[in-house]
Amino acid sequence: MLVDPARLFSDAFDETLSLLGDVGRKGLYCYLERRYGIRREDIPMKFTDVSWILRGTLGVVADVLLRNIVERFSTKLKLEIPRSTEIDQAVEIVQEVLLRRVEFTSATLPTVPD
Repeated sequence: MLVDPARLFSDAFDETLSLLGDVGRKGLYCYLERRYGIRREDIPMKFTDVSWILRGTLGVVADVLLRNIVERFSTKLKLEIPRSTEIDQAVEIVQEVLLRRVEFTSATLPTVPD
């Protein structure tokens, strides 16, 4: 079975934004597109940029959301990113996986060492 990391990431991102409620989720998607030209479907390939935008907009709340996105994505992809990993590094790891544009099979899922 092939796994599309970008699709799994989009699901994780959307699930996390849903924690803000429907209005908050839609508002952030609208903000990213209108202010920065980042459409919903572009977010996986621009996750690092989006992470900085969220930090500038939401402050420390963004780190909580980013951690949640990383954890949901890594769980879906079976990617092991230790919780002790700094959020900046975790975002970079996720971005690297997404930029590879590789479809993984269950036999080739990556592991990130401590």
